[in-house]
Amino acid sequence: MENSYTVAEAAQLMGCTVQAVREQIKANKIAGCSSIKKGKNWSYYIPKMALDNYIKGNNALDIEAIKDVVKIAFKEVIEEMANELVKEKIKKTSNLADQARH
Repeated sequence: MENSYTVAEAAQLMGCTVQAVREQIKANKIAGCSSIKKGKNWSYYIPKMALDNYIKGNNALDIEAIKDVVKIAFKEVIEEMANELVKEKIKKTSNLADQARH
């Protein structure tokens, strides 16, 4: 995948062995990277952005924090839209009731 690194590419960038990369990912030491066991073998997902930020160190973006902020903002937008729809429905229902009375 062009948006992710192989374990070998990650090891080269980090200046360590492929086994060290695997161990760090399994231990959740690299935010945004993941591993999954498929039968006897392991598969690793190493997004370029996640590894690049990890390599940068303390100046890197906290991907998980960004995800949380986006989730909260998205939830707020959805709630606002839902509230507006409810207000519109109430207004329409009120107008229909007024029309029915006259």
